[in-house]
Amino acid sequence: MIKIPVSADYDLPSLIRAVGGDPADCCYSDGALQVSDSINADALKAAIAAVDPLDSPRAAKRAELDAACTAQIYTGFTSDALGAAYHYPAQDKDQQNLTASVVESTLPNLPADWTTPFWCADANGVWALRPHTVAQIQQAGRDGKAVIVAAITQNGTLQKQVAAADTIEAIQAIVWPGASQ
Repeated sequence: MIKIPVSADYDLPSLIRAVGGDPADCCYSDGALQVSDSINADALKAAIAAVDPLDSPRAAKRAELDAACTAQIYTGFTSDALGAAYHYPAQDKDQQNLTASVVESTLPNLPADWTTPFWCADANGVWALRPHTVAQIQQAGRDGKAVIVAAITQNGTLQKQVAAADTIEAIQAIVWPGASQ
């Protein structure tokens, strides 16, 4: 057995397999990887040296934050465009529909009484297609965009923190606001 000093922060099984070894032929204890003679220890040392042990935890945290950002956007948003607070959906298809409605509202030569139906829920949670005037659909669009931009901005800020984190503990401490750990 050959002992290779290495942090447990590395994805050691993947590195062992990358050099053609079997993780079952190794064991980790006391800050060192004990490797059987069947594994090319020099190749494994080179593979370990070439990898930042924080790459995998960073990638996992980035994916977690991206998912939290998407989930926050998908919860929808509230707008007072109709004169009272209504909740609007914001899944991908909903965003496309809102964009199409806002774009249509900017076309020239619309009738003075132009409206577009749009799906939203009132304060009692009753969902319905409600008519929106030009000004109302554009306001709903602005309100939805503000929520999306806020979530994307939050994600960008947290992603920068992940990139700057220099320990696994620091990476794990970065959480989406309101998310349970």
